Amino acid sequence: MTPKTYLSPPEAAPIAGVTTQCVTTWCRRYPGLARRVAGRWRIDPTVLDRLLAGEPGTGGGHDPAR
Repeated sequence: MTPKTYLSPPEAAPIAGVTTQCVTTWCRRYPGLARRVAGRWRIDPTVLDRLLAGEPGTGGGHDPAR
């Protein structure tokens, strides 16, 4: 089994097409998107993809950039 590779906010920002600060805000706003590891946000890329697709359970149904 391959370990999951988590993203930092600067890595996730260009994928999402938003700023690093916006990604950090999402980390606080959407439970399950990210976790703190040694004081730094680590984003689950699978959950990020679902959030960007607007899937239910990820804050879905609206533009996550707001």
